[in-house]
Order: sequence, then structure tokens, then C-alpha cells
Amino acid sequence: MQSDSNLFLGERISNARMVKGFSQKQLAALVGVNKSSIENWETDRIGPRANRLNQLAGILGVPVAWLLSGEESSSEIDLPLQDETMMLRNKLDAAESMLKQLGDIIKDIRQQSNIIQRDFDEESI
Repeated sequence: MQSDSNLFLGERISNARMVKGFSQKQLAALVGVNKSSIENWETDRIGPRANRLNQLAGILGVPVAWLLSGEESSSEIDLPLQDETMMLRNKLDAAESMLKQLGDIIKDIRQQSNIIQRDFDEESI
């Protein structure tokens, strides 16, 4: 995001929310607060607590430093978006399921191999 040091925190929250296409109600649901909290933050009546500020930055895809000061911070790492986090969780779940299936296949092959070896050993006697 561009440098917006001349804006207040509330204006930066509001601008970032609108860029993402979220309504105040939608952002409130994502952050886990009431819509009135978003309204209060955006009008600078009150500011978000540190944990909520981190959530906002991640959801809005902006650095915390930008929310606080309007300046970019090259050393800050953006938090993943909630959609990205869900996508990664789904991929991990799918990989875990495939590993379980692969384990079952290996177990079945070992059992079949043991049966074949046993039958071969019995015929050799």
C-alpha cells in the first residue's frame, strides 16, 4: 500500500477495508467483533487492541506498521489472509488423508507378500 501517514488509523482501516471489498459487517464477522467496534475504529473513537490490530492487518492484507503509521515497513511480514489459511488447512487435510490411504495400501501389500512368501516356503519343503 502507498504511504498514508497523513491519514488517521481509522481512515487507513476504512480505506483498506473498502479496497478488499468488505462491508463493516463483513469485516466485523471476520475479526470476531461487533459492527459497532469497526465503526468506532474507523471513526477513531477508539482504537483496536494489539491482537485485533494484528488480525486486521492479516485480513486486510496490509502491514501492521502501515495501519499504525501509514508507512511501509520492509522488515514486516504480511500475515496470511483467512482464505489462504483455510486453503492451506484443506490441503493439509487432503495430504493427511492420502498418507493414511498410502499406509493402508502398504500394509495390504505387506500382508499379501507375507502370504505369498509363506506359501512359497511351504511348497519348497
